[in-house]
Amino acid sequence: MKKGLRLGLAILWVLSATILLTRLWLANPGAFPQVPQPFALWLVELYGSQNGEELADLEMWFSLAVSFSIVTLATLLGGFIWHRIRRG
Repeated sequence: MKKGLRLGLAILWVLSATILLTRLWLANPGAFPQVPQPFALWLVELYGSQNGEELADLEMWFSLAVSFSIVTLATLLGGFIWHRIRRG
């Protein structure tokens, strides 16, 4: 497989998996660890949320950022392990 196609598929995977994980997190908040309250309050103050809509936006952005980090790290770790196994 060519490098460009492989990179494109990896980017598509990371974006798709990030959106799916974020959707699962927001639809089932009890299934994932809760954000510590002092950190959540600090984020609300930093973002400057004034109402419920802005709070929902903050929740979405935070969930996307955490999901992207998790998916990216898992993908990089999986790729590293895959290459180590294939190359012996």
